[in-house]
Amino acid sequence: MPEHPGEQFDAQLVGNSNAVDAKSGTLLAQFVADNPKGELLAGDYTEVTLKVPAGSQGVSIPGSALIFRAAGTQVAVVDAQKHVHLRNVHIGMDLGATLFIDQGLAPTDQVIDNPPDSLRENDPVKLADAGDTHAPKA
Repeated sequence: MPEHPGEQFDAQLVGNSNAVDAKSGTLLAQFVADNPKGELLAGDYTEVTLKVPAGSQGVSIPGSALIFRAAGTQVAVVDAQKHVHLRNVHIGMDLGATLFIDQGLAPTDQVIDNPPDSLRENDPVKLADAGDTHAPKA
């Protein structure tokens, strides 16, 4: 904390905004810390280091791969026979353009980027070259 140079305070993360602000690159987070001397004030700004276990974020996909329908948040994947399957997913971490899906996808799944609204379960698709590190386009 700028007001306490060289000091370290341990705290527990109790909540966050679940999205990185595209303009500032920041994530609003709330921490709780023991404050017996009253040195810490509500709303103080600080720099934090979070220890996140390797592999705990889930599968990384572009935000443009999400489908929002009545069934909930979904992602379209392509099977070996080039048919579409809609998977219900949970967003574990939202970094704006990139999402980490912690439930509903496996690292080996082929995710369709920018799926059309008309895409349905078991539709046959022809894969187009994505041209970069993003998911296939159908």
